Amino acid sequence: MLLVPKFRNPLLRSWLLPLLARPEFRVRLDAMGTAFWERCDGSTPVLKIAEEMSARSGSDVEDMIERLCYFLRKLEREDFVDLGVWRGDRAGATA
Repeated sequence: MLLVPKFRNPLLRSWLLPLLARPEFRVRLDAMGTAFWERCDGSTPVLKIAEEMSARSGSDVEDMIERLCYFLRKLEREDFVDLGVWRGDRAGATA
């Protein structure tokens, strides 16, 4: 499960969060998303994680890479990961 802040703006956070029971949304991940998230350590290449997960699940490596890339794009949009691509680092994103 991931926790997503309800407000990112500091002003809104200071005014509205004290009024709320929970300051974040809870996002449930499926089994594959959870397995991937648990392997994200900032130094392991995404390709290696995809290969390991593919071998464990018996799925095709290309399908696993496609699924993980989609998941990573969503994580990056929510600021859970920084893939470093914006700096021109295309040699091998790590998660």
